[in-house]
Amino acid sequence: MTQSPSEALVRCPLGKDVEAFVLDRLRGMPLADSLRALPLPEGRFWTWAPQATDVTLGDVKTGLPSGVTQESAQDAFLKFAVDYLTPPNRLVVFEDFVSRVGDPALASEAPKSHAALGEYVYWYATESDREQLEAIMSWSAPRSCIVLTRPSTDWAARAPSHVTIANLHDVAVNSDHFAVDAFDFDGLVVWSRRSSEMGR
Repeated sequence: MTQSPSEALVRCPLGKDVEAFVLDRLRGMPLADSLRALPLPEGRFWTWAPQATDVTLGDVKTGLPSGVTQESAQDAFLKFAVDYLTPPNRLVVFEDFVSRVGDPALASEAPKSHAALGEYVYWYATESDREQLEAIMSWSAPRSCIVLTRPSTDWAARAPSHVTIANLHDVAVNSDHFAVDAFDFDGLVVWSRRSSEMGR
C-alpha cells in the first residue's frame, strides 16, 4: 500500500506569537476582514509537522520545517478538510486573493463551484470530495484564506453563483477553523476554536 505524503505528520501547536502573523495575512479582502474580528486569543494556532518538531515563528515566516514538504502539507490539509465535510451542513470556503471575476480561465477551465462578490472569487465545497478540493486548491493557492464552517444558510442547496458581505460574515462567525498561507506560501497555519474538536 502506498504511503500518504502526510503519513508522518501530526498536528503541532504554535505559540501565541503567531497571531500577529495571521492577522497580517487577513487583510484587504471581505472574508478575511470578518475573520479578523473573531476572538483569536480564545482559539489555538497549529500546523502539521513531524512528531516532536518545534515549529517557530521564524519557520512560519520563512519556510517549512524539516520533514515537511509542500506536497505533504497539502495532503494533510486535504485529509483534514475531507474529514470535516463528512457530516452534513458543513462548508469549506476559499477566498482567492488572486483570481478575479472576468478572468478568461474561470469560464473555461476552473472548477464550477465558485461564487462572486463584486470582482472577488470564492471557491467552495459542500461534500467530502477530495478531487474537488484538490481542484479548488490548484486554483486558489498559494494566495488564499480557507474557512471550515457550519453556516446558517444551506450552500449545498443554493449552489450560489453570487454571495453578499452578510453571507461571508455568516461564514466567518460560524467557523470552526480557518487557515492562512504560511511557510513562504508552502504550507498553512490553522486557527481552531477551543470548543471545536481538532478535525471535527
